[in-house]
Amino acid sequence: MTRRKLLHRYRYEVRKLSGGAWGLCDQAGPVQCRETKRAMVTVASGLLTQLYYDLKVRSELVIKRADGSIQDTRTYGEDPRRTRG
Repeated sequence: MTRRKLLHRYRYEVRKLSGGAWGLCDQAGPVQCRETKRAMVTVASGLLTQLYYDLKVRSELVIKRADGSIQDTRTYGEDPRRTRG
């Protein structure tokens, strides 16, 4: 059996910030902020899609509720894993 090398996927989160706004955050902290969650998810989705098409950067967007629990997860770019179902 041959093992494939897993390609790195950058992880971003949409979460509520301490000031009440919603932010797109990476490991270093907030990258962008918007007033509403819907606006932030729209901006983040467009940004990560464009990042993949322009630079082939694979990423994952984790959307969190106001209480910090995970609401949704989206991936951008090719997924090397095969999933059943």
